[in-house]
Amino acid sequence: MNSVSGREYKKEILLCVVGLNPQVVTETIYAMAQMPKEGPCPDEVHLVTTGTGAHKARQELLRPEGGQLALLCREHGLPIPRCNDSTIHVIQRAGRSVEDLRSVDDNKAAADTILDVVRELTVDPESRVHFSIAGGRKTMSYYLGYCASLLGRSQDKMSHVLVSDSFESMPEFFFPPREPKPADLNDENDRPQDTSKAKIDLADVPFIRLRRRLPQALLAAGRSFSDTVKSVNAMQEPKLRLALLPPESKDGHWTWSVEVVDGPKLDLSAAHFALLWMFCRARQHADGLLTTETWKQRYLEWMMPVYRLTDDEGRRFEKKEQSVSNLTEKQFRNQIDKFNKALRTALPWSDESFGVEVSNNRKAGKHRRDEYALRIPKESVTLNAPASLLE
Repeated sequence: MNSVSGREYKKEILLCVVGLNPQVVTETIYAMAQMPKEGPCPDEVHLVTTGTGAHKARQELLRPEGGQLALLCREHGLPIPRCNDSTIHVIQRAGRSVEDLRSVDDNKAAADTILDVVRELTVDPESRVHFSIAGGRKTMSYYLGYCASLLGRSQDKMSHVLVSDSFESMPEFFFPPREPKPADLNDENDRPQDTSKAKIDLADVPFIRLRRRLPQALLAAGRSFSDTVKSVNAMQEPKLRLALLPPESKDGHWTWSVEVVDGPKLDLSAAHFALLWMFCRARQHADGLLTTETWKQRYLEWMMPVYRLTDDEGRRFEKKEQSVSNLTEKQFRNQIDKFNKALRTALPWSDESFGVEVSNNRKAGKHRRDEYALRIPKESVTLNAPASLLE
């Protein structure tokens, strides 16, 4: 970290979606330079664009002689950021560049490309990404904003550059020159405009940062935008699929897993898997309840046999089975509390009430009966195991 320059992060990155108007890049950098509170000017500029947009960006921003990015930096005394073919990300579909977003498949390809780029640029904790949603088609801006919400860190920023009307749609205008040139440029109505009157603002766009609530599986490369969104939505009202399968060989171990349908696998311990199995079994029977009178019996019938089969706990089963007779209901409830915490950690996007609900029959006085039920519809649970474990 360069403390001398006052930079907070080792690398400042500007990420823009760009269409046929690459001016958004120079306009944004110019505005950043005029507004130091928005952070230092970028060390790197990354563009997500179409094949046509990439060609225009190279011609107008990056050409060796007269490239507008270098001109901006030289004229206003700014360091020239790295921006070249390696930082221009062209939207691809079926191995070919997309020249414009004209179909459903083109839009899907744009979403996937933007997600991949945002994922790549937000890996390094010592970098800060400034997302610019001002360029490209509206869907591209939407996808960039959405991906920033999914993967953006606390240090990242989002903005929209605002250019005064007379200059906004002027192809020759890239930034206000240091020395104004009256009547140097004509607007779309062929009227001369004074560049001293050009005004550029950078509007900060607040956005919700959800990265810390996402399972690591959703941060992995290779997931499409639509699959990622589908998985996030699936976690809010999860449908669970539990599997407990015998070993393929005599000396092998039983395998078990919990996954959200259309979502990620859950990282639960063997003990919590066995508890979840017990409550899912209960969910599939009658009222779905365990009670003060029945929980210990079901603990022995449904949980402990599953616990025995898990490869990391099987050797200690005999001792654990013997201890069940001395297990108090208070201790059972402590297990439920820990289980609920683990389940919500594994499923951070689910409703806060998701888990095992504990209630009681208050009208029973001293004979009050506690009740335990997993808050999930019966049809949202699927158990896959040998028939002997489902009887």
